[in-house]
Amino acid sequence: MDVKECVEKSIYVTCEYYKNHVEPYFEHMADNVIWHGPAIGQLIIGRDKMREAWDNSPNPLTFSLGDIEVQHIQLSPASCEVMLMY
Repeated sequence: MDVKECVEKSIYVTCEYYKNHVEPYFEHMADNVIWHGPAIGQLIIGRDKMREAWDNSPNPLTFSLGDIEVQHIQLSPASCEVMLMY
């Protein structure tokens, strides 16, 4: 995946997440993800545990995003970091 594709995928996954379509979010999540959640003391380790947490607390809220600003840093030919401000 080149930098342009990585940026586009980051925007897509984020927008879908806020529409409450979480499948792209989980599809691109690392197996060993560590989530420091918004709840006090919330720590979830692993994609399967994340999926379980989402399935056990459905969220009907959706949000629309506009004016997404993107910054990226290419760390190597095979990786980059994408920062989204919205």
